[in-house]
Amino acid sequence: MSDIVIVTGSRDWPSEGYQPIWQALAWCNPSLVVHGGCKGRRENEGVDMIAARWARYMQVDQYVFEAKWGVHPNIDRSAGPKRNGRMVAAYPQATLLAFPLRGQTKGGTIDCMGRALSRGMRVFAYNGETMVELQGGP
Repeated sequence: MSDIVIVTGSRDWPSEGYQPIWQALAWCNPSLVVHGGCKGRRENEGVDMIAARWARYMQVDQYVFEAKWGVHPNIDRSAGPKRNGRMVAAYPQATLLAFPLRGQTKGGTIDCMGRALSRGMRVFAYNGETMVELQGGP
């Protein structure tokens, strides 16, 4: 297991659902947590913010890859996938922890998982009950 963890997941993840994220991070025991810094629609909500709170609480370093969305009316809809690409390219030795919403089949979390798998990275996804290692890659 890498000592670097990339965390990806929905900005709509409820803050009261922090336990699987904190448990997965504790299991990995990383020295660096990497995430996209995506704020939830409500305060303290979203996987990135929950992972950031864990890192602060555990005094673990974190690195944030913010998406460069641009400014209205010139919003770059590809900013999220570009950010995901930068995260996995910068830390190909990392383990990816993914927290897709139940039934999610597209979006940023799925994109990040696919990018990591295509690079041969270890990817663990939360299935609503436990973390499952995904198989894939080159």
